[in-house]
Amino acid sequence: MKKKTLYIDMDGVVADFGAAITGHPMTNIAPYDEEPDLIPDIFKDLPAVNGAIESIQILASTPVFEVFILTTAPWNNPNSWTHKRLWVEEKFGELLTKKVIISHRKDLLKGDFLIDDRTANGAGEFEGFHIHFGWDYINKKWNSFPDWNSVMNYLIGIQIEEYYSIDELKIKYDRYLKAYEIETWEGSKYLDELHGLANITFEEFIQRANASDEFRWQHIYSEVQ
Repeated sequence: MKKKTLYIDMDGVVADFGAAITGHPMTNIAPYDEEPDLIPDIFKDLPAVNGAIESIQILASTPVFEVFILTTAPWNNPNSWTHKRLWVEEKFGELLTKKVIISHRKDLLKGDFLIDDRTANGAGEFEGFHIHFGWDYINKKWNSFPDWNSVMNYLIGIQIEEYYSIDELKIKYDRYLKAYEIETWEGSKYLDELHGLANITFEEFIQRANASDEFRWQHIYSEVQ
């Protein structure tokens, strides 16, 4: 199976640039008040976006996705290019070695998915699916994927579909139902709860597989090897 190419923007998606400039003393000084990405060393010690590091570690460790960091660095702050590369190494070690791409034309990259909080620098024209992440500061609203939890729910669903055919999923569904046969549990104080588990529809089973630790694809994947 060919891996799906997944590009992940850095600032605002993985590294919290907004938190770094909030209250920064140099944001009151020209030209940094208009262009905070020119502040010296601003990209060196950025805090991580909540859930980003753990999520990317999972995605980059799966056989489904080929993960790259695709970021734009300010042309007039060349030190930021090095700081971004070192930041990725510090947070991810060898997991993303030689997988950092710096470009002002993200639409020129070939791939399946791009996680980006903006449409600038070609992100809006990316040929694959744009996972529009986070908060839209211009229109003052949440984008389609407000946080990493929503991103992972979407991508884990793709992972399940990649690994299993409908027939294989139906076999798992039948096994699941047999595991919760009600006659085995007569007299249990959890009977009502078990009855609900044993009577979920096939569609509900797939939804649980996408979202629940009980059916997370990493665990059930080994069953069909």
